Amino acid sequence: MNGDVASTAVDASAEHRAATRAKPGWSLLGSLAAVKRFLEAAAGHVRDGEALLAELAALEEVRVSATEIVDVAARHLLDHHDYSYREIGMALKISPQAVAKRYPSSGTRRPGGQPGNLR
Repeated sequence: MNGDVASTAVDASAEHRAATRAKPGWSLLGSLAAVKRFLEAAAGHVRDGEALLAELAALEEVRVSATEIVDVAARHLLDHHDYSYREIGMALKISPQAVAKRYPSSGTRRPGGQPGNLR
């Protein structure tokens, strides 16, 4: 029974995301820009000394969630869109070697290799 409830919640969440994406003017990049503005405002509050232990813990939860999302996105781009370690590294501002170390089993390219469609 619990599986049915969880499955229904996942389906409802997926339907909600699809409906949101279908709205004119919605974009993931726009939403991420809003998140960045929010974080910049939060940084101002922190600099002003308004952050206590609870706020620090909440910021850590946001950082962990963001890291998980970045990892999923990078793996997806490496596995399904044939981006190179160099391209992912440029987006993440890390070296291609750091990308290869961080995502060792991801990607269809050899380090330094050509995309499969050019071989």
